[in-house]
Amino acid sequence: MYAALGKNDQKLHIVPSMDLVLVRMGDAAEDEGKSVPIQFDDGIWRLLGPAINHVTDIKNNSNIDEISIFQSNGMLILNETDLKISQMVLYDLNGQIVCTTKQNQMQIDALKSGLYILRVSLSNGSVFANKILIAQ
Repeated sequence: MYAALGKNDQKLHIVPSMDLVLVRMGDAAEDEGKSVPIQFDDGIWRLLGPAINHVTDIKNNSNIDEISIFQSNGMLILNETDLKISQMVLYDLNGQIVCTTKQNQMQIDALKSGLYILRVSLSNGSVFANKILIAQ
């Protein structure tokens, strides 16, 4: 991760491993910049944390080729063979849970088009997350 603090309390966070860039733009803080860095970091990670924290990378799992995610007829479907799903959770970019299931498919036709984070927990303890673009 790379972080930078600029003039007037602007902040930049770059996390290449997650394809993530966070930018804080705007006016300088009224307290001469003493609290903006702390408030920004605390607030943004409170929102993003539930969607991206505590995730092990499935790329380290030898069964990666057995899993694929696709959309069909208003459903998000996780195609798996030998791996058993214990839970799938879909988060919006504010870190709010928008849908959860213990099956390998999830109803998404009521969701707005946009970017979501899908977190899948497997019965063997593996957990992975993937960005999902939903286009209705």
